[in-house]
Amino acid sequence: MTESDFEYLLRTLSEARSRATELTVAVRARAGADHRLAGLSYSAVSNIEKLLRKVRVLALDQAKSKGSAPLADQTSSRASVRSEHWLQSFIGELIICAGASDDVSFETVERILHQHKQAFQRDLETARRMYRVYPHLFSADNLRRADSN
Repeated sequence: MTESDFEYLLRTLSEARSRATELTVAVRARAGADHRLAGLSYSAVSNIEKLLRKVRVLALDQAKSKGSAPLADQTSSRASVRSEHWLQSFIGELIICAGASDDVSFETVERILHQHKQAFQRDLETARRMYRVYPHLFSADNLRRADSN
């Protein structure tokens, strides 16, 4: 696969994850957290996240094999961090773009940054809705249990 293929996949999967998360929140709000559809939607989000992680690993492996090893090593060591920070995926996409061409323009960086900003804003709004609908899920005990898993 080419670097542009990976870039497209990463962007599409990130958007799909955001949309699936929004759907999960909406289904749980309307049908209840115990409804079968809520379980299916949560499963869909989990599967999209797993696929997104695998595509990121493959993209980083390909970037590393093309000669950008030092930066790819730094990014892959950050990929082991459990939380997904936007900067990590932003840098990963920049590495892929840099591998696809000899020159990365300011416009390319600006476009990728804008896409990450939009995804962050969608995720933030989803998180706010989740907090409004399910405040009990954000208690200190539940957050500690989630961190230990």
